Amino acid sequence: MAMASVRVRPMTVDDATHVSSWRYPHRWSVYDLQSSTDILDELDLYWSVTDADGTLIGFFCLESAARVRGMSADPEILDVGVGMDPCLVGQGSGRAFGEVVLDHLGRKYPGHPLRAVIQSWNLRSRRFAASLGFVDVGELASSPCSQQESYRILLKPEAASSQGWVVAQSGAWLFGDRLMLREFLAEDHPAVHAYASDPEVTTFTDWGPNSS
Repeated sequence: MAMASVRVRPMTVDDATHVSSWRYPHRWSVYDLQSSTDILDELDLYWSVTDADGTLIGFFCLESAARVRGMSADPEILDVGVGMDPCLVGQGSGRAFGEVVLDHLGRKYPGHPLRAVIQSWNLRSRRFAASLGFVDVGELASSPCSQQESYRILLKPEAASSQGWVVAQSGAWLFGDRLMLREFLAEDHPAVHAYASDPEVTTFTDWGPNSS
C-alpha cells in the first residue's frame, strides 16, 4: 500500500462501530473494544485512515483519547494513539499508514512534539513507533482497575523531524542522530549504581565507588 493511496478524514459513527468490531489475536486482544461508546464519547478526537476506495484501514486519536490512566496532559505536547485493522497488521501496510498520520499531524499541528504510550510488552508496536522517529524516554506505571500495567513513553520532537529539543512541563529532552539527553528517572537507578560502583569510573572523583 503506497502512501499516496492513503487518506485521512474525520471519524464517523459508522467508523466507530466498525472499529469496535475489530478483534486482535492472542495478547493483543487487550486492544479490543467491547462497544463503540468509548470512541463516540470523544468522537471529535478521532480520525479515520482509509485506502483510495474509502475502506477503513485504521485510525488515530489525540489528546485525552490517547492518554492512559495516570498520565497527565502537557500543554506543550500532543498526545497521539493509533490503531490498525487487525487483518492488515503484518501485511506491510504499517509504514504508509504511519507516515500519513504523521504528515497530517505535521500540517495540522506544525512544530508540535508528539507523545505516545505503548504497553511495555508490545515490542512490535514499539518497533513500529521507533521506525517513525519516536524515541523511548521512560516508563509509566498505570493501574486500570486493580491490575497494574507498565507502559513505555515515546516522544517525537516534531512531526517532520527526529532531532531537536522538547521542553515541556513533563520534562526536557535533547535529541540527536545517535544520542538523547534527558533528566534522570527513578528507573535509571540500577544503571547509575552499576557505573558508580566501578572503581575505574570513580578514579578521579571525590565520591565512590558505591558499595551497596
